[in-house]
Amino acid sequence: AKQFKIHKVITCKKYFPGKALNLGIKAAKGKYIVSLSGHCIPTNGLWLNNLLKNFNDSKVGGVYGRQEAMAFTSDSDKRDLALIFGLDQKVQIKDSFFHNANSMFRKDLWQKFPFDDAVTNIEDRIWAQKILQAGYKIIYEAQASVYDYHGIHQDSNVERCSNIVRIL
Repeated sequence: AKQFKIHKVITCKKYFPGKALNLGIKAAKGKYIVSLSGHCIPTNGLWLNNLLKNFNDSKVGGVYGRQEAMAFTSDSDKRDLALIFGLDQKVQIKDSFFHNANSMFRKDLWQKFPFDDAVTNIEDRIWAQKILQAGYKIIYEAQASVYDYHGIHQDSNVERCSNIVRIL
């Protein structure tokens, strides 16, 4: 990031996903926060508008978009991305699945419900559960699509899987 003309670069010592997100969001300005992981590339120029359009409803707390495989993605990750990120929009009122690799959410809700600073994985799902419990909706917006470099399960990384199961 430092090689580009970035306004501010935030450094996170002793990295945890939620901690890094919280540090960046705290420094961010604006009504909405966009989270786009370094392993994701928007598939078209409407990506951001397709996330934002869902916030016309004041009960929407967060929106996450589709993730598509790249040509060199492993077959297991291609399968998982295709199964998890379908072509139809979903409105979630009980299902706490949320993926912040490609997402947008309201900063005022983040101020009430920041990401967990101490978990090693699925901080986004833990956050979404709090949002749903507070009476908000989560939207899956298939039209807000990105290419994902490594897939959702990172080619069946056993240690990552064990951490997620432990947290669940």
